[in-house]
Amino acid sequence: MVFADIEPILLACDDSSSRLLPNGNRFVRHLPDQGPLAFLHCLYAPAKREVQRRVQTGMGRDMPEDVNEFLQHANGAAMFDKTIHIYGYVDTFSRSTRLRDQTAISLLFENQTFATAAPDRWRSGWVKVGAVMGWRTLISLETHVAGQCALVPQEGNAVEYESFGGMMRSMVERVAPCFTCSGATDHTYAELEAALASLIRAH
Repeated sequence: MVFADIEPILLACDDSSSRLLPNGNRFVRHLPDQGPLAFLHCLYAPAKREVQRRVQTGMGRDMPEDVNEFLQHANGAAMFDKTIHIYGYVDTFSRSTRLRDQTAISLLFENQTFATAAPDRWRSGWVKVGAVMGWRTLISLETHVAGQCALVPQEGNAVEYESFGGMMRSMVERVAPCFTCSGATDHTYAELEAALASLIRAH
């Protein structure tokens, strides 16, 4: 269970500033100095099957079972003050600033771009499912239709994992120590950058 493995870490900072909405959106630990929509973790309402079908049809791809398992608990996420993004089954945009209207980044729209920007990887069966972002670092999170996953930096070689769960556990293990319930421990982001660099070395 991918989500169950990391949920205790994500909820460790759950407090009175957190919000669990009737629609299932969950926002953990408000970071008040960064604005009304700033939370340490944003876990979006579980995926609706009809939207899942529309998005997969639009992409022309079915997602691996462990990715779907995660999205059925949280239809995308923004974790550790938006360091780790997992995209979701979203096929509409909203400019609303209400918490109940917030959604993950869309798998459909991101993969329309990915198919154009990285046609060889797309044709060989890779799908972009998220991103890890530091101050200077951007790493693409990709999964293959056969189930394996990869961290793909802007420069250098991809680091492959046997499963989405293995990739998620590795990311959370490296990134979590860089944060407290109040946000990043090092506001120069050097610690986070070092953690992200360690992710894209051989594991």
